[in-house]
Amino acid sequence: MTPYSVVWHADAHDLLAEIWLQARDRSDVSDSANAIDELLRFEPTLQGRVYDEQTRCLTMPPLQVYFDVLERDRLVRIAHVRRINFDSAGGNGSRKN
Repeated sequence: MTPYSVVWHADAHDLLAEIWLQARDRSDVSDSANAIDELLRFEPTLQGRVYDEQTRCLTMPPLQVYFDVLERDRLVRIAHVRRINFDSAGGNGSRKN
């Protein structure tokens, strides 16, 4: 199976950099971003949940991304990223960030 290319929109990339710079747990942020990239390389339409007609949402604490899948181009474009608390990710413990 040919993997998809995962690209971050410039605004999302800038937001990720800002999140990382402000984080006390930079390694967690980096690990999450790397895991998101790897997960979305294969079968991205099965990852996360539908957000709207074109966009899906994937939560990988401490990050949540919104992405579009361009099947024809085998491309995943991450359009937005935000930091979440572990609690808001659906019961992943009581740790707050």
